[in-house]
Amino acid sequence: MFKAFEGLVKVRPPSDDQIRKHKEQWRQLEHWRADVSALEMILSKLKKEYQQHKEDFALGRYEELKEMIKSAVTRFHEVVKENSNHRYDLGSSSQAGHASSLRKNAESFSKQQEALSGSEEKRYSEMSAKDVDKDLREFRKEILELKEEFRKHKQNLEKLAEEYEASKKLNPAQRFVDMKEMIKVVLSASSLL
Repeated sequence: MFKAFEGLVKVRPPSDDQIRKHKEQWRQLEHWRADVSALEMILSKLKKEYQQHKEDFALGRYEELKEMIKSAVTRFHEVVKENSNHRYDLGSSSQAGHASSLRKNAESFSKQQEALSGSEEKRYSEMSAKDVDKDLREFRKEILELKEEFRKHKQNLEKLAEEYEASKKLNPAQRFVDMKEMIKVVLSASSLL
């Protein structure tokens, strides 16, 4: 009975507001994916270097541990600074930094708008309002998960930086033991060990 009406059912197309929200959420999702990926790459590199040098002589390994941690912390600060597009707090930022960030955001937005093609518009014309709403719910859920993952990685790397600075007051033998433990803790907390 319903087969005869199958093609006649009108599907409500998404509104302009829904499409705008969808595009905005998609951009946010992509930003958060990139941010989490950048921190995961830092942690992955730290893990790889740590495992490569596990069997090295202790005296040489001391310097390698220092370099591993310094490199991870430096890269972490660079990533946070590069990607500080109002998504998370850097701590102390200058007004010039905010202006630079705003300019970068405006340029990025402009490029993204130029990149919109007919294929994207066609994709939205093929979606129903229900499809867009479903995507928005999934985007929000994934963004929340990514924010939490980012927060966890950021917190672990900030702790590594703080502990590394504090370890500078220790004698080399104690510092060596502490640096090994710092790396193990951050990798374990990030589920990489």
